[in-house]
Amino acid sequence: MGFSTLEIGKSALLAQRYGLEVVSNNISNANTEGYSRKRADLTTANSKYEAGNFVGTGVIADQLKSFREEFFDKEIRNSITRNAGYEADQEVLKRIEGVLGEPSETGLNNLISDFFISWDELSSNPDKSAYRQKVISSARSMTDKFHQLAEGFEETRIDVLSKLRDNVEDVNSLAKRIAGINSRISDNHSSALDSDLNMADEREVLIEKLAEYGKMNVSQNDDGTVNVYMNGINLVTGKSLNELKLVETTNGTTNERTIGLYTTDKQGNVLNKINPGAGKIEAQMKHYNETLDKDDTSGNFSIAKSINELAKEIAANVNMASVGGFGLNDTGAVPPGRSFFVPYPTDADALSIQVNAVILNDTDNIPLSSVAGESGNNQIGLQIASLADDINFINNRTPGEYYSDLLSKAGNMLSDSQTGLKNSTMVLDQMKNQRDTIIGVNLDEEAVNLIKFQRSFEAASRVVNMADEVLGTIVNLGR
Repeated sequence: MGFSTLEIGKSALLAQRYGLEVVSNNISNANTEGYSRKRADLTTANSKYEAGNFVGTGVIADQLKSFREEFFDKEIRNSITRNAGYEADQEVLKRIEGVLGEPSETGLNNLISDFFISWDELSSNPDKSAYRQKVISSARSMTDKFHQLAEGFEETRIDVLSKLRDNVEDVNSLAKRIAGINSRISDNHSSALDSDLNMADEREVLIEKLAEYGKMNVSQNDDGTVNVYMNGINLVTGKSLNELKLVETTNGTTNERTIGLYTTDKQGNVLNKINPGAGKIEAQMKHYNETLDKDDTSGNFSIAKSINELAKEIAANVNMASVGGFGLNDTGAVPPGRSFFVPYPTDADALSIQVNAVILNDTDNIPLSSVAGESGNNQIGLQIASLADDINFINNRTPGEYYSDLLSKAGNMLSDSQTGLKNSTMVLDQMKNQRDTIIGVNLDEEAVNLIKFQRSFEAASRVVNMADEVLGTIVNLGR
């Protein structure tokens, strides 16, 4: 009896001490990011058959259980991805909003309106140089604004590309760390049951950070490692990983520059093209390849291309009228073919549109008259002024309507991203709160567990003391 009781007491001491260690670890990690509370599962040791009966042999610590739930982890990762995508959208769209600078007296909408108004005023005063100078001044203000917008969009696009490169480096770094944890788990343990749960928690934190950049899927392996996929394409497979790489291509016909995302092998060879599906990288690629691409051919909304089209149509329509007109000093029956804007006859865009230097240097050269030598003739000026109200000017809209439509689309995109972020943040917070109720450390509960294991440990120590006394008595009886 004495020896078996001593063994039972010893097993109880070891098991209760293990329980105390697990509870203590829970308490110490109550504020650790990503930590999931653990529970020591105790089970009865195998009984032994003795004197015609089965006799208990004590208790053993069967396994360490984590309360982590894959369902919540998956839903939280998806919410993180959506959130990060909306945040990236907002960052770019707010930058675009700042470049546009609307509504403002110096905004493009007012400057286009002032330009056509100046032609109307000049048509009413064709022989007054002050009104000719006003046409030049309003034209230069408008073209300068076009230049500012084009440069602002291109600078924003360059900044987006820089952030894309940084984000791809972050993804590669996170994937490498996840593969490293997989390697440690695989090397140190023979099965998923024996995996280091703390390393699994650390790995899940990294996967959630990875989810900011694209849609992540995770599968478990028997050895405790995981495979991580970005929208179905392998990033991490057990101990190995495929790094990401940005590849820019240029269309030789349209000059359109687009960015693609690819996986690479250890030698840097391109393997598979990846569509991130959502997240920061997806949003930034969309804005780089579409919203801010002046040569975009996707058919989706591009603010840079739309501004270019507006500049092109203003230059083309004004030039179409002006090349058939005469300045104050022009003679002969044939118009000099003087365009108001350059480049001409090639198409102007937001970056290249300029007032013709011949007109800038001498306002008398403004082609206002339809007949040479008639200083009071204003037919060309009226024709140009009427463009402001031409519903067929561009895409069945007037210039003002077309530009207002662009502002509306950009504003709606920003509003949608703000609404989406608000809703996804609410869902993310709810999911995190639900997960925390399951895997989070409850200090009150752990305090109760601490007392429970402490009292059990003290009781087990009494059993050991009692067994020691019994054995001592038996030994003394033999003297």
